[in-house]
Amino acid sequence: MQDERWSDAIARRPDNPDVMRLILLVAITIVVGLFSFQPVPAVGQSRVPYGVFRGRIVDTDGNIIRGASVNIEATNYHRAVKPTGDGHFGIELPVGVYKIVVKKSGFATSELTDVVVRAGGYASHVFRLERPNQQSSIRATRSHQSATHNSLDRSGGSAFVNLNGRRR
Repeated sequence: MQDERWSDAIARRPDNPDVMRLILLVAITIVVGLFSFQPVPAVGQSRVPYGVFRGRIVDTDGNIIRGASVNIEATNYHRAVKPTGDGHFGIELPVGVYKIVVKKSGFATSELTDVVVRAGGYASHVFRLERPNQQSSIRATRSHQSATHNSLDRSGGSAFVNLNGRRR
């Protein structure tokens, strides 16, 4: 009986090859598990990738237009953005294809269609509004205006709105 107890103690000793393999396997599993963990986004955050669109609103002479309204539309998406006093705006958008409509009383409406927003990309456009006597309506169509090129208008600040609708 004493021999059986002694053999049980030997089996539990860490220098036993089977026990050492088991300890090594458990340690590797824990290390791999720690490095492969990806945190889950907090409530209100999204895993949807996004890009950035920035715009500037001026008249045909390049003068700033204050008080214009900007609406960004896509399938199942609509957001109004308020430009700053110097005619700039910016918004983070989920990946997709958008239409951006700029309106101001006394000016023709300007639409930018087929604006493609890609993950991590950004794009910009200067909206040049015309007086109604110059043209009844402007329809600036840019097929596949990609939000991955680097053409931001850096001539001033902008009212930047993130996905939560907060100004930055």
